[in-house]
Amino acid sequence: MKTYLRFLLSLLGLSVGIFLLSFGIRIKKVSCFIGEKPKDKSVVCRQLKFLEGTSLLFRDLYTDQKVLESTIITETKEVFEIKEIVLSLNGEIIFYFEQSPPLYRVELEGKKLLFTYSGEGRQDDERVIVPELIDENGVFADDFEYNHNFLVVFLQTLDKESLFIQEIYFISNTKIRMLVQDFPDFIINSGQDPREQALRFKRIFRELKPNEIDVLLKEIDLRFELPVLKTTESSDSAEFLIDSHQ
Repeated sequence: MKTYLRFLLSLLGLSVGIFLLSFGIRIKKVSCFIGEKPKDKSVVCRQLKFLEGTSLLFRDLYTDQKVLESTIITETKEVFEIKEIVLSLNGEIIFYFEQSPPLYRVELEGKKLLFTYSGEGRQDDERVIVPELIDENGVFADDFEYNHNFLVVFLQTLDKESLFIQEIYFISNTKIRMLVQDFPDFIINSGQDPREQALRFKRIFRELKPNEIDVLLKEIDLRFELPVLKTTESSDSAEFLIDSHQ
């Protein structure tokens, strides 16, 4: 009985000690690395300074909502991916980041995610402005790796012009329709070279001024070496049915 009582008292003392230890150890300093370079004065590091003075132990900083929100720079639309977090009992915490900007937003299995060039999905944030991918027919999800890699090359080739793309519709295994701000819809083919089609997009986007576009123009088809301007919209539903039987 005495042995059992001593065990309980020891366990209680250990629990109290751990509690006091966790309460007493606070984060005194937040440091950051982006890639291999120290970046304590970066915006993302300054946004994480709210951690200083808070408890160091017994928390998962990789999934902490406030920490994840702080890895997004609203003004520049930059997103930083946490690769590693190193904790020290002296109160210092070091974040190791990789800069991985999101390219598009898509809803998969009822949940909206932001996807980076590496194919990693992260929690959505409405402050991040990227094209919205619509996959009503499940075409994109059926071959995620191929379609994602196609979009990576296409959107990275576009660079800043990609921010003018509002929605990307995967119509069939080959046809993609894009809704572009102040322009007719653009049509591209996921079976063709994404870089070449992106360069056609950029050329038209830069040379064709919105106020010069004929109101009758409905589509700009980039699937041909010389882009085709159409005054009627092609039938997406018919194309999906034909394509699905190939």
